[in-house]
Amino acid sequence: MCSLYGQYIIRSQTKKELIEKLNSDSVNVVYAAAYIRLIQNFGKLHGFPIHNKPEIIGTLHSIGLYNSNGTIRKPHFAPGANEFGLKVSEAFSSYYSKEII
Repeated sequence: MCSLYGQYIIRSQTKKELIEKLNSDSVNVVYAAAYIRLIQNFGKLHGFPIHNKPEIIGTLHSIGLYNSNGTIRKPHFAPGANEFGLKVSEAFSSYYSKEII
């Protein structure tokens, strides 16, 4: 783990400890941010930068980077958004349009 963020995300030793962290508002947001960064890096690593596509990041957040059989999800050249991804994009656009006004 990068030393810059290691102080925020310390590996849990038990499932109970992980659940407690995820139930903490001050900690679970760090896990969510780390997962979003992981998703962005996944796209970049496979030649499909998605850092500016909140609908795709939201879709991958909801379906995961792995298939149900444990294999890694293959990136698509022209990925589409699911319902959750569209809601993320809508929220993202709404948030930033208010800042500009």
